Amino acid sequence: MKKQSPFIAAIFFALMLSASCQGKDGKMDNSTAHSSISDSLRKVRRVKNNIIEKHLCLADIGLKGKVKVMSTTAYSMQGSDGEKVFKSKGYSMFDEKGNLLETGYDKPDGKPDVKFRFRYDAKGNDTASGYYSPEGALLGRTYVQYDEHGNEITEISYDREGHISRRTVFKYDDKDNLVELVNYNDRNKAEGRATYQYDVNGFKNEAAIFDEQDKPNGRATFKYNDRGDLLEIVSYNKENKQEGKTTYKRDDKGRKTERQAYNATGNMTDKQTYTYDTAGNMTEERSYAADGSPDVAANIYYEYVYDTAGNIIKSTKYEMNNGKRMATETEEATYSYY
Repeated sequence: MKKQSPFIAAIFFALMLSASCQGKDGKMDNSTAHSSISDSLRKVRRVKNNIIEKHLCLADIGLKGKVKVMSTTAYSMQGSDGEKVFKSKGYSMFDEKGNLLETGYDKPDGKPDVKFRFRYDAKGNDTASGYYSPEGALLGRTYVQYDEHGNEITEISYDREGHISRRTVFKYDDKDNLVELVNYNDRNKAEGRATYQYDVNGFKNEAAIFDEQDKPNGRATFKYNDRGDLLEIVSYNKENKQEGKTTYKRDDKGRKTERQAYNATGNMTDKQTYTYDTAGNMTEERSYAADGSPDVAANIYYEYVYDTAGNIIKSTKYEMNNGKRMATETEEATYSYY
């Protein structure tokens, strides 16, 4: 069996995500909290072949206000008394426009891990990014070019020796919607392609991927309500057979209140529910048993605590064990603001 290109797997996941701070895939779902505070920041660490995939802005990460520095510390909870055991520590720095400038992490042993740095032009476009060893050695870098409309048109990545390891070319329609991207490897050979289609309102309604031989390798369709809130994602395999579906329920403010996932046969595989406080902050996220029955108690759920700006300062993961709630992980965050 031929091994699938790593690009194919990565890009299919990316089809489900907004590409930038001003994405055109429908309204951004800012109601979504994260299972841990730094889950969102880990997106900036999507490193493949020693290359940074993409920078994130405050809106992508879900932070509110003019955050200058975010510091996080994660713990596991052990024993019947819930003793906190250090897992990891990290930080992220932003400029006054909300662009991520630098992020770094400590390993579980407390020693520094790699750090990532980002540069922007006068229009706020990220033009260069790199990641570095704990000693400061450059391990990889990426440069981005834009057209006159601010659309990303090329992205070239280099390894630590300065050799091109990947190049991505983007194409747009006359409405500046991304319609195609092609990824080239270090030998300048196309190893995958993705295409996008949009409805009359400009929301992405279909995305498809193709392998290195330009054969169909999967696609996904998207449905929205009249306000542009995402309601459904259906995924298909390379034979164009449905392999999964995800549906979302929303409240009258467009916030996600329930997510349900189904397999190819239409059976529910998992379910999450979301609750909010009067300020609109998500306070609880519950995961239910595979059958999704309303009378089945959630076996995993998360609770969140916020500061006055609406940013998470503590997230706690709980698991139900013989009807008893047990905290298993917690993460704490502190912020400084401009």
